Amino acid sequence: YIDVSNTSVDSPLPANFSGYRELRVFRAAQARLSGGIPATLGLLTALEELDLSRNALTGPVSAPSLFNLTSLRAVNLSSNQLSGGLPDALRTLGALQTLDLSQNMLS
Repeated sequence: YIDVSNTSVDSPLPANFSGYRELRVFRAAQARLSGGIPATLGLLTALEELDLSRNALTGPVSAPSLFNLTSLRAVNLSSNQLSGGLPDALRTLGALQTLDLSQNMLS
């Protein structure tokens, strides 16, 4: 469990998540994160909850790393600057119960 919500991280997401493979919850809402969703996020194969809402994340939601996380039950990427469309690969997230992509620049 990692929660850095409401902090001033003020940087991109870390590029290397290899040391956290058993992590189940990652919350970094309103942490002033920027940049894209890193591919190494896909290494968190035990992740069940991901909250990166209210940051300045950019780029597509179709980051392949997200679709390796088949244990995900809740994803909140709202209030960022994510763009593009919703990928068909969302269907691979069979455990997903909640997905919030509101307040982005999705087409």
